[in-house]
Amino acid sequence: VCSIHPQELFSESFRRIRTNLYFSAPLEELKVMLITSSGAGCGKTTTAVNLGITFASEGKRVLLVDANFRRAALNRLFPVEGSPRGLSNVLVGQASAADVIRSAGIEELDVMDAGPVPPNPAVLLSSERMQKLLTSQRDYYDHIIIDGPPALLLTDARILAGQVDGTIMVVHAGNT
Repeated sequence: VCSIHPQELFSESFRRIRTNLYFSAPLEELKVMLITSSGAGCGKTTTAVNLGITFASEGKRVLLVDANFRRAALNRLFPVEGSPRGLSNVLVGQASAADVIRSAGIEELDVMDAGPVPPNPAVLLSSERMQKLLTSQRDYYDHIIIDGPPALLLTDARILAGQVDGTIMVVHAGNT
């Protein structure tokens, strides 16, 4: 929405979130952010993508990382030919970050798909490779936004929350 209809009220709500983040802490302290929710269908991927677009529209280099292995969505929103390689490939040592990061088709916005579903996502997300990946990408990007899995259903989001600078919990109004 923020890319296609930047003047819509819906887009303004994501700019408001961005502005609130700017006031919540110095920017260098909020480089890596996890977007999660209590359950599926609350809008965390929508929030992650649109927040990324609002940062990119300011000229900030942004990396969107799909860490929701069981229900990956970024490869559907930013289609790629063939089966996408991504985060899981990096975390098992089959690829480097440079091999799997691709342009989202929006200036300053890159995407790292989830990749194939690993047998135990929590183990990969808590690995030293995950920590090294985030550390290395801090040098290239102004913001890294992780589209994570739901927090109440899986331990994955709690593991990721310990590796990021901030977590945004998306709730479904009137439902969560």
